[in-house]
Amino acid sequence: MEQSHETSPSAGVGAALQGSKHFKGYVAIGITQVVFVLAAVGASFLPFHNPTSNILVVLFFAACNAACVASFSMHLKSEKWIIYRFLIITAVFLIGLFALTYIAFHDRLRLN
Repeated sequence: MEQSHETSPSAGVGAALQGSKHFKGYVAIGITQVVFVLAAVGASFLPFHNPTSNILVVLFFAACNAACVASFSMHLKSEKWIIYRFLIITAVFLIGLFALTYIAFHDRLRLN
């Protein structure tokens, strides 16, 4: 009886991925993303003095998770510098939009 060295279809993608040299990295990134999500959810229940602190802490964890997704899952860690220039410009405009929204929210019109 001959033994076949072919992988069966029932082995699936997991078995093929485990043979990959990148498997441990993918698992580490997945665990890191789960930790950031759980930290954000847990931080949302912490009793801070005001709701703004809760929002800022949750946004910090969400930003860490987004950076993890962008750099590893979207393979941006090995891109050329021009990509980072566009991302920095986008981030500056995003922060500007947040600042304008914050200023507009706290700028009350006095009609009396």
